[in-house]
Amino acid sequence: MNVWKAALAGALIMNLVGCGGGSAPSAFVNTDGTLTQGVIYGEDSIQEVSTHTRNTRANVALVHSDKWNEIMKGDAAWTVDEIYGTGQQLPWSDQESKAFCSGTLVAPKMVLTAGHCFTEDHTCENTVFVFNDEQKMEGATARKGWQCKQIVAQKNDFQSGLDYALVEVSMPKDEVEPVVMSTIASVVGDSVYSIGYPLGSLKKTAQGKVRSVNEMGSLETNLDVFVGNSGSPVFDSKTHDLIGILHGGEDDFQPESEDGSVQIMKCAEDGCKGEFVIPIQKIVADIEKQK
Repeated sequence: MNVWKAALAGALIMNLVGCGGGSAPSAFVNTDGTLTQGVIYGEDSIQEVSTHTRNTRANVALVHSDKWNEIMKGDAAWTVDEIYGTGQQLPWSDQESKAFCSGTLVAPKMVLTAGHCFTEDHTCENTVFVFNDEQKMEGATARKGWQCKQIVAQKNDFQSGLDYALVEVSMPKDEVEPVVMSTIASVVGDSVYSIGYPLGSLKKTAQGKVRSVNEMGSLETNLDVFVGNSGSPVFDSKTHDLIGILHGGEDDFQPESEDGSVQIMKCAEDGCKGEFVIPIQKIVADIEKQK
């Protein structure tokens, strides 16, 4: 294990022990290893974040550097509707679609996201980590983008159920306070929430519950999440501690109709495949094995 992996693993363990606790977005990963999107379960719980939303400052959007440079020059990005044809099905269809994945700061300068977010098209070299990409509101913090410095640990192994990447970001050490990671395993029935960038849009939160734990140890939830939410942090609704990250789930859209229109997939609260969360304890344990 190199020095950066050792340092990061140490930071994560200290957090756990000391604190008590230009392309479309990347898809999720199905239980059979194929890529998928997301879904709405029951009533739509997706909301814009506010200055009162817990853990929102540590949340980041992963944006391709070319797209980020265009945005910084004032060029408009394609909207969610222009890319996905969502029309009036989502109240935020007119928002620009920028992020291809989501993540969160878990230690100084260190971001945790899904391992499958990094591909030949989305490399560390061409990825910018954008903080505060959210709906403008009174008291909001200015949006900032920091370049990916290096991927210090990564796993994208369907067989083991591990899909994560820990990334060093070229940002000041004390720029943002990291989240607190849970030391307690989540159980069926726990209320949880996610923060991320569905369909690449502005930062949003969604509510749900843990429905079951599958054979690979992942938590099956009914969070309302979409492509672009890969790597989104998931928090316990009572403690607000990080319990894991999103990495796969049900398809976003129903099969295309004869007229070519797209319909968002909707399921009962206890229906469909569910949205899968890798427990933070499993990720930290895997990093420890790599020392």
